[in-house]
Amino acid sequence: MNTYRLILVAMFASFVAMSCKSPEKTANKVKETVVAQNPSSEFENIEWRLVEAFGKPVAEYGEQMKTPIFTFDSKENRFHGNAGCNILNGSYKLREGGRVEFGNAMSTMMACPNMQLEDAVSKVLPTLDTYIVYNGTELVLTKARMAPVLKFVKVTK
Repeated sequence: MNTYRLILVAMFASFVAMSCKSPEKTANKVKETVVAQNPSSEFENIEWRLVEAFGKPVAEYGEQMKTPIFTFDSKENRFHGNAGCNILNGSYKLREGGRVEFGNAMSTMMACPNMQLEDAVSKVLPTLDTYIVYNGTELVLTKARMAPVLKFVKVTK
């Protein structure tokens, strides 16, 4: 019987120890949550330069004919931009909780020497459903709040 109680006490102590978090970690989590709550004013009507796709810097995709830039127009609920070559336009809707829904996109049909980045971005964009804006200067688009798929920085003029 004493062995049974000793095991129960040890299990309970382990559970309590694993449940405890340091105040520093808890404060960081709260900070992340606050940063992740996105008013649309930090997302829309801003020019965003694509700097990373699928965890790789844009430069690793080779030289692009144009700087990959996107803008999300709040009046038309449309995005405009390019992924290095062709012009891309399409619709989007912002949802609560940092969610976004992309509609079908249209693109010009220029043949460029390097289409790797553009092809990848064009295919993945309609599947992305979450946006996070960090400090008003970095935009991240993800699928199901997982790892960043496309990462942008705010263009300052």
